[in-house]
Amino acid sequence: MYRYTWDLSNAKYHRGALTEFIVKIVDPEMQKQGFAFKLSGIKREFGVFFKKNRNYNDFMNNLKVGDSISIYYTDWRLYEGQINLQLVHMASDKKVFINYENRKRRDLNRALILYGIALAFGTGAWFLNRKRNIKPEDTEFKGLVI
Repeated sequence: MYRYTWDLSNAKYHRGALTEFIVKIVDPEMQKQGFAFKLSGIKREFGVFFKKNRNYNDFMNNLKVGDSISIYYTDWRLYEGQINLQLVHMASDKKVFINYENRKRRDLNRALILYGIALAFGTGAWFLNRKRNIKPEDTEFKGLVI
């Protein structure tokens, strides 16, 4: 839910010419393959995971070295030399590749599903405790000892 409250002003912005664009393993720990690219004017390398439900022909057919690309990204919890996979929005002069609004909607849906699951478990636990007539005084846990 927190990310749903974001707008693009919460992300860093960079616009530059595409200097490198290759397919490679973008996350060595998980051995995930994707696109990696660099932009002029920034040392950081960026990447996009390959996912089953995404059409990558847009990337392959519409991105060429030298194209002007604008990106919004976050670099939270990244170490030096790591590929930044936290792209919020990516567009060229011709096409939007990663749409901020779609990501925002996806993050809201995930948050609502997680809240729904937590609410279901919480309601179930409350109902079971009420049915068994367990009072807080009857439990062994008396609080945290500091």
